Amino acid sequence: SFDRDPVTRGPTVEISHEALLTEWSRLRGWIDGARHDVRNQRRLAEAMVEWVAADRSDEYLLRGGRLDQLHGWATTTSLPLSEPERAFLDASIAERDRAADEEREREERALDAARRERQRARQLVAAGVVAALVAGLAVFGVVQWRSAEDSRVAAEGARGEAESQRFVAEEAQREAEAARAEIEDLRIVNSLASASSVVRSDNPSLALQLAAQALRESARLGFAPDEAVDAVHWALQELGAQYDVPLDTPVAVRSGPNGPSGVYALSPAELVDVAESFTSGSLTGDLCESVYGGSCPDLPTVPLDLPLAGGMAGYGAVAPDQRSLDGATIQMAAMFLINEPGFEAELAAFTEATGIEIELTRYDGNAWSQLLTGDIPRPDVLVFPGALPEWAEARALDLAAWLDHGALRADFGDYLLNAATFASGAARQPPNQAATSVPIRLDLGSMVYYPKAAFEAAGYVLPTTWDELIALSRRMVDDGRTPWCLGFAHAGSARVDGWPATDMIQDLVLRTGGVDAYDEWAAGRIGFSSPQVLEAGRLADELVFEPGFVTPPPDELARWSWLDQTFAMMEPDPSAGEPPSCWFSPQRSFVMRLYAGATPNTVIGTEIDYFLLPPVDAGIGSPIVGDVTLATGLTDRPEVRRLLEHLADPSFGSLWAPHVGGLEGPPPANGFLPANRRFDLAAFGPETDPFVAVKRRMTDDLWSALDAGTLRGAVADVMPTSIGGRAGTRQNAFNAGMIEWVTREKSIAEVFAAIDAEWEAVKLRGEG
Repeated sequence: SFDRDPVTRGPTVEISHEALLTEWSRLRGWIDGARHDVRNQRRLAEAMVEWVAADRSDEYLLRGGRLDQLHGWATTTSLPLSEPERAFLDASIAERDRAADEEREREERALDAARRERQRARQLVAAGVVAALVAGLAVFGVVQWRSAEDSRVAAEGARGEAESQRFVAEEAQREAEAARAEIEDLRIVNSLASASSVVRSDNPSLALQLAAQALRESARLGFAPDEAVDAVHWALQELGAQYDVPLDTPVAVRSGPNGPSGVYALSPAELVDVAESFTSGSLTGDLCESVYGGSCPDLPTVPLDLPLAGGMAGYGAVAPDQRSLDGATIQMAAMFLINEPGFEAELAAFTEATGIEIELTRYDGNAWSQLLTGDIPRPDVLVFPGALPEWAEARALDLAAWLDHGALRADFGDYLLNAATFASGAARQPPNQAATSVPIRLDLGSMVYYPKAAFEAAGYVLPTTWDELIALSRRMVDDGRTPWCLGFAHAGSARVDGWPATDMIQDLVLRTGGVDAYDEWAAGRIGFSSPQVLEAGRLADELVFEPGFVTPPPDELARWSWLDQTFAMMEPDPSAGEPPSCWFSPQRSFVMRLYAGATPNTVIGTEIDYFLLPPVDAGIGSPIVGDVTLATGLTDRPEVRRLLEHLADPSFGSLWAPHVGGLEGPPPANGFLPANRRFDLAAFGPETDPFVAVKRRMTDDLWSALDAGTLRGAVADVMPTSIGGRAGTRQNAFNAGMIEWVTREKSIAEVFAAIDAEWEAVKLRGEG
């Protein structure tokens, strides 16, 4: 349909996909009916501009046929006139009426003079026949002269009218030709913009070429239609293009393909320059034939002052401020942030302050493979633990384009900033060169939970070395107690069994070989059968198969879920003063939230607490396996930049920190431990609260490991998927091998040898 923008009164064209590039003749039929309005409004506006520029001089008012034509059009058209246009037309009509009144007055004066002449003639009749005859002849002569004069004037008037009609006809012809040319230009612009929208999702580069061509064609119109401007923005966003703009660049919220979306309100010339920096080459011959009916023409340069159809104000452009993006929507995908009311409170506060809506989609472990391959609706912001999937890394925005890179390094440190790009721990240590993700929270591993009140009542002392831990476990057995609560089966619908055992092995490799051997092993440069990893396996053997050490018995560990055994330490209720059924549960920081909601009277820090898995050598400290969750922008829009700036602020997390979640729905995620060194730990709550003291200590353990260079991510972030990498709902060799080990189908050495053999095969296949 051919319609008019209610604000700019400019013509707009919408093209159905079925007609695109094939049925352009149909478009001409749609548009021809509006040609009269388009041309007359343009003629009136141009004449009005000249009149205003001449200080509203009467010489520049409409006259004759042009005035009659435009006046008649204005009384019948539904197209509203602007105030200046209405004033110009009214002034022209007033001048025409004034001139007509003046002409009528002149004619009346002439008639009065004739009547006086006739009166004097009658008075002279009495003077004599001769005088009367002379007077009569004089009067007759005057009348004859006046009649001849009137005939001459009438003839000249007829010639003038004919000339005016010829002028009107010629002007109409010129205007018709100009209208046809303008309608054709408009058809081409809108055809290109519509073609861009059709191919955008499948071929964003081509979409950008088409949209940029539409904007160049706009130079012939003398203005850039909003549809062409939008088409360039949507193509750039689909392509994942990031471009530099001054911080004070105006912004606008437009109706985009995925809902209300912010754009940088650049001029058409600036936008073409941006588009050309991301695409090259001309349209193909087939496209030129479809759009132009032949080869593509040489296009004029887009003038620096080429306006938008309704100007920047009509486009919705405003100066950037706290609420300038009100109504824009961000699509966010978050991995593992299930049942996190604190995180949702943070997002709600951001929306309240800015008006920017966030549509959050949460994914659990069942969707891991989908997120790794990008088989999800692409979000604007991805919240993901550890190194980014390749598809996301390729689109990640450079934060330094609008945030201070030095401040980011000071707040988060190089290790955490590098985590988005480098899965290996050692590779994360050098100075960060490009910050692409904001670390929003940390997760602590290498933890051993224990029933603190019962532990102290029994007279036990926390171990500081592995040997002390084993000795304490034996003492508990001698006391008739079972030290360890273990379960190697997965909980929930994703039956990826064995991962709690792989966590145990990686914690032990950190202690037997240190961070250097751990990095080499994770990257495949030393094998599972290396001395450091074999020693870790021996220690695991010692813990799992020592008689009386674990519940359930080792041959049942593969059938018991880690979640059930997490709560085994809480049976019976520790707040009732009864001894627990087991005393040590190795897990990560997210389990703290499960314990916090396990029973109404459980107090974290009083009944339940943790210690770090002790080192083999007391002199080397306790290295930690821990994760960092990163927020990454994948679409360069002003509201996305605004959100990432908010997430990088030291105050982020102050609403999240006090929350511990609940037990409804899937197992809750990790809660909040701050990644920003300037975060105010007072947000956790009063230090006198035992739970707050525990969360502060967890934070301190993480920050200390970061400072010491002994924090490492899980090997699953580095190893090939089929060996030990994250595999979603599929088993990998490491997970499956742990089940074979604990069920005694194979010894730990045999399991490790089999994994090495599989890894060699993977390398030969070029898979990792």
